[in-house]
Amino acid sequence: MVNSVSNYNPNMAFYRAAASTAAIHQNDVENMVKFLNGQPINTVAEPTIGETIKGTIPFLGLFGGFEIYSTMKNNGLVGAQRDAFRIARKNTSARGWNLSETIKNVNSRYNYTRSQALQAAKDKIAKDYGNFFKKSVTVDTHRRKLGRALDKLPGYKKLRASGFGQAMGKSGAGWMAVMEGGVEMFTQVVPAFQQGGASAGFKQLAKSGTKVAASTGGFLAGDVVGKGIGAAIGTFICPGVGTAIGGFIGGFLGGICGSAVASKVAKKITGPSELEKIQNNQVAQTSQQIENDPQTKLALAQQTLAYAEQTLAVDPENKDALAARDAANNVIAELTNTANINSVSNTQTQQANVMPNVQTNVYSQNAGIPVVPGFNGMGYDMNQYSQFASNPVSTNPFAVNTLNN
Repeated sequence: MVNSVSNYNPNMAFYRAAASTAAIHQNDVENMVKFLNGQPINTVAEPTIGETIKGTIPFLGLFGGFEIYSTMKNNGLVGAQRDAFRIARKNTSARGWNLSETIKNVNSRYNYTRSQALQAAKDKIAKDYGNFFKKSVTVDTHRRKLGRALDKLPGYKKLRASGFGQAMGKSGAGWMAVMEGGVEMFTQVVPAFQQGGASAGFKQLAKSGTKVAASTGGFLAGDVVGKGIGAAIGTFICPGVGTAIGGFIGGFLGGICGSAVASKVAKKITGPSELEKIQNNQVAQTSQQIENDPQTKLALAQQTLAYAEQTLAVDPENKDALAARDAANNVIAELTNTANINSVSNTQTQQANVMPNVQTNVYSQNAGIPVVPGFNGMGYDMNQYSQFASNPVSTNPFAVNTLNN
């Protein structure tokens, strides 16, 4: 029952509890919307250097297989000697896949002893990157299929005529830039133009350009350091062949790690992608509409719970599915509690309509005397209460109220 002066409701605690529950679970609707739309709920942690290296091992094996295949097929020859050998092989006057010839040719190219491990590292770096700062260098005409494919890109062949471009080719950074640039274009830039218009699209183009440039530079730097370290270690273990293998492995892993570190730095500078911003805004708007519609909110929770259970049946450790399931259960519990509270409130309202209007009687008897809320929900006059309380002989008309409290 509500007191006419204070508007106090003895059941307000229930409503406060419901409001508190809704505040605690205010992100549950957003989590459910994200889950059903295939967006991650949990923030994906950037992989560590160790995780990055572990993740690149399959690719190292793949590219290493290509390198071994080409080396064995041409008996370890490179450059002009390799081109001449290919012609002879086509004329059947020479045969590849000769292991002893391959080892001999590789050792002759890396003619070092164990004590010359550091010198081997210096020579490897100087050979591949000694012309880095030169504006014009002699262009290598002995190109493999991937290299010839890159030469068809506008401006790339001209870039190769510079020391920087030559280093890009020898390190593989050029090819990595093309691949990463393509991925960024089709997964970030184009969708940003489509969903956010020209403004978001051009912003994302700048962000993607920064990321690709940083990643390429990081790959190049990592390749330089990695090749040197790998060549030194390989030479110490097995001069000649070890120098070649160590340089390849070190350069590959160093490039990948350098690229990963540079990408992290670039992402911190550019912030979230425009596509992420657009998607987050859409989720927020949709969630707000659902929050204001209990029936839709309940349907969303039920659908999310069913889909989360299906996902967890296949992948019990799926963090997003676990978070979505918790969110759905929270919302279902919240709506159930709210329904119970509303049921209690309706019953109390019906009871209040049939009870005598005690407050009106008090006002009519004590016109002009201030009335304050009683602990039992009824109003009474504190002046009269004090007067009768000071005289024990008198009959206190509020004694029943006092005793009841």
